[in-house]
Amino acid sequence: MTSHLAAGHRLEIRSHDYLLQEYRNDIHSHFIHLDYLFRQRPSPLPLQPQLQPNRFALLNSIFDVVEKLSWSYATFTLAVTVLDRYLSKALVLEKNYKLVGYCCLWIAFKFNENKPKGKLVNALIKRAGYDLDRKSDFLRLEMDILSALKWDLSMPSADYFVNFYTNNSQPNLKERMEGAIFLCELAHFDRNLFYSYPPSSIAAASIMLTNAALTGATDKLDDLQHSLLHQVLAVPSSVRAKYFNSGNRIIPHLTSLATQVLHKTRGLDTQYVSYSPHHASPVQELVLYPNLPISPIASPIHQHHRHSHARSQSLTALRSLHIDTACLPTPGTTPVSSAAGASQVTPVEVPLDLDERSAKRRRYL
Repeated sequence: MTSHLAAGHRLEIRSHDYLLQEYRNDIHSHFIHLDYLFRQRPSPLPLQPQLQPNRFALLNSIFDVVEKLSWSYATFTLAVTVLDRYLSKALVLEKNYKLVGYCCLWIAFKFNENKPKGKLVNALIKRAGYDLDRKSDFLRLEMDILSALKWDLSMPSADYFVNFYTNNSQPNLKERMEGAIFLCELAHFDRNLFYSYPPSSIAAASIMLTNAALTGATDKLDDLQHSLLHQVLAVPSSVRAKYFNSGNRIIPHLTSLATQVLHKTRGLDTQYVSYSPHHASPVQELVLYPNLPISPIASPIHQHHRHSHARSQSLTALRSLHIDTACLPTPGTTPVSSAAGASQVTPVEVPLDLDERSAKRRRYL
């Protein structure tokens, strides 16, 4: 039975490749047209800029789901563009921001993935941090998003252009393509970068950067390539989990290239200055991802793993820190210099029956 299924799968792949070759020119013309429309379309400006600081953490969580479920690059791209386009047309409460993001992922999944849905809606709602009683809101939001976008989900994908631009005869083809896709995925997390250049340009710049990382040539990098290298120094945890333990030799070269370019731009000496973007500090992770589950441990659609996630390790490390409380001021006192001869300042006790205004007028003796 297994052998018959494997043979059928190989036959399906062979038929798929044959059809792609037959309609290769038509497919390419379609993507070129979509890329042209992307250039002509104005960048979606958010109606609520106060929500933009949460965009990085939300995309980090969405990317984690896409990667763990083996969904395609096009699904992640479509989810990001649908989210940004909808937020440029509709006002969203901050408490519903994550629900909107995962609803956009649900739309992108149904558009691109040919996989059984099952109870995926329930899992996405839980992953976003909501109870299942919001399911009706989730499904109603799906219709609102599609209506606001006029059911237009056409979006060029940079991974197509990466496949189109690369030569099958190149050495280390798989690693080069993974390095280029790595840079294309990082571009999503910078809104200005993602909408300032079409996917074809981002794909071409990513391929040239992977070649430059292998050769060490950094003299002729344009603004787009500099922006992509800047993203390499701020890799989200979900992208880091996908690539930095994959054994791909291009990724360390890209990290080294980004560090060299950064130091060269700032006039620093790379011999004495080191930068390691592989591990974010606990404080950085808590600031970037305060509310969103970003690991399979927090996801209802995955089983628990044996190893703890980096965020859990960060919290444990913070709790284990020893803090010398002797140097901290006690409540109701004013901290003073520890220099010799510093006089102790004693505050005046404020009676409880005084109002707040009179309490503020009190002065320390």
